[in-house]
Amino acid sequence: MDESVTSKPYLIPTKRKALIPNSLSFPIGAEKISTGLISAPQINELVLIFVQDWYDRVHFKKYPFLSVKYIEKDWPANLNPYYGRWCIQIHPVRRSFRDRIQKHILSDTLPAIVK
Repeated sequence: MDESVTSKPYLIPTKRKALIPNSLSFPIGAEKISTGLISAPQINELVLIFVQDWYDRVHFKKYPFLSVKYIEKDWPANLNPYYGRWCIQIHPVRRSFRDRIQKHILSDTLPAIVK
């Protein structure tokens, strides 16, 4: 059997995906993020976390839609299971802004992370 047919592209593991209201949407999914970061040297150290809009930030003029942070290894593992890994947090956005923000992530944000 041809391996190119059966092999799947690498998918960054999603550790959590929060439930969000119908008025919000996540601006990008795991497959597109994984494809955009496939050449990043830290690809095997990445995890995705789709978070809630805890403080109703989407109603402000500026709010985060994607954040990246490294969880230090000196944290006790029982306090943070992602220690020693890069966490990409995807924040929900207003559904009406989803496509515009996704284009920005694909054209500017992910290439900047790979550098």
